Amino acid sequence: MRRLPLPAPRPSALFAAAVGLWLSGCSLFGPETARVTFETLVRSDTLVTGSSGSRPLEVVVLRTDADLATFVTTHTLAAPLPAVDFAASSVVGVIFRATEPGGSVVIGTVEREGGMIHICAVYEGPAVTDSSATSFPAHLVTTPRLEGDVTGYQYRSVGGIAGDC
Repeated sequence: MRRLPLPAPRPSALFAAAVGLWLSGCSLFGPETARVTFETLVRSDTLVTGSSGSRPLEVVVLRTDADLATFVTTHTLAAPLPAVDFAASSVVGVIFRATEPGGSVVIGTVEREGGMIHICAVYEGPAVTDSSATSFPAHLVTTPRLEGDVTGYQYRSVGGIAGDC
C-alpha cells in the first residue's frame, strides 16, 4: 500500500488552529497565566514588628488556619489580622525587611500560572536588608481560594506606581 504525502498546512489553517486553542484556554507554550482578583486585607509598615526570616523580601501565601498560625508564630504582629474565611479565600502578601521606618509596599497584580504565584508590587522607602531590619512594610491581600498545589512564588518589583505592574 502506497501512502500519499499530506499537503502542507496553509498558514491560515495554522492561525485558525492557534486561535481555537487560545479561545479554549489551551496554550502551546505551557500553563496559562490567569490574573487573580484581590482586596487589601492590611497594608502597613507597623503590622509586622519582627520576623524570624532573614531574606530582604518575603512572599506569603496563607490557605488554611494552620498556615495563619505558622505565620503568627514566625512574625511578631502589632495587632491580630482581620478574620479570613479560608474556605472561600486565601491570603497573599509581601513583607520587606527595611533598615528604618517609613517604607510602603503596594501589590499591583497577582497572577497564577500552574503551580506558581506571580506578584508584582511597588516598594518605596528605606533600603532593604537581610539582617538588622527595624521595619517591616507589608501588604497582605485576600484572593479567591487558591486551589491545588502552589509550588513556588515569584516577585517582580517595578519603579513608580502599582499601576505599572
